[in-house]
Amino acid sequence: MKNTTSHGGQARAGAQTPGLAVVPTLSESPAGKSARMGQAAQPLSALDGGIVVSEEELGTVKAQRLYKMRCECGRSWFELELPTLVECPACKTLGLVSA
Repeated sequence: MKNTTSHGGQARAGAQTPGLAVVPTLSESPAGKSARMGQAAQPLSALDGGIVVSEEELGTVKAQRLYKMRCECGRSWFELELPTLVECPACKTLGLVSA
């Protein structure tokens, strides 16, 4: 079975989820334990296996719709709200908006 993404392209080999880092587990062999005893104390995050978690401040984002209007005269402009009647800024014709 192929490893593909939802949009049909090929996935990269070894791709990780953004923002997450997987730390390999340490081997528990007797030689490894005696070697670690002689080393200086390491931070807790370096000794524990698993996922490293970090926190970031979360901001806010406001979404806004933009409607493009186009008159029969060829002039186009943008509106933030969808009106039923508009006046063309170029020819000053009153028009009924159809979606």
